[in-house]
Order: sequence, then C-alpha cells, then structure tokens
Amino acid sequence: MKALKPKKSSPLLIADHPNGEPSQTEIAFLAYAIWQREGCPPSHDVENWLQAEAQLRQAHKQLAVRA
Repeated sequence: MKALKPKKSSPLLIADHPNGEPSQTEIAFLAYAIWQREGCPPSHDVENWLQAEAQLRQAHKQLAVRA
C-alpha cells in the first residue's frame, strides 16, 4: 500500500464524524507527519499509527465537548 503524504502547507483538519472516531486517512496523514518529525526512523510504523490515533481521538473528544 502506498503511503499517504500530507502537503506541508495543509493543516491537519479534524473532520466531524458521526461515530466520533478519526478516519483511517486522518490517522495515516498524522502518523506520516509524526514519522517525518521524528527523523523517519525505520520500524516505528505501528508506534506512529497508535500515537496519531490517540492524538486524533483526543482532538475529536475535545470538539465533541465544545459542541
């Protein structure tokens, strides 16, 4: 599967999902950004994915509280 690469000029947008969970695309974009920020270390894909997923879930919860 080809990695999704976010554009550097595009901020990560948190979409409002009916189930309150981040999409796989959102997670992939953030995981890629984390990987780049960390210097592109090998074999951290699962760690980066889980970190991105946790960050996005927290952001979704914060948006839900504000709504």
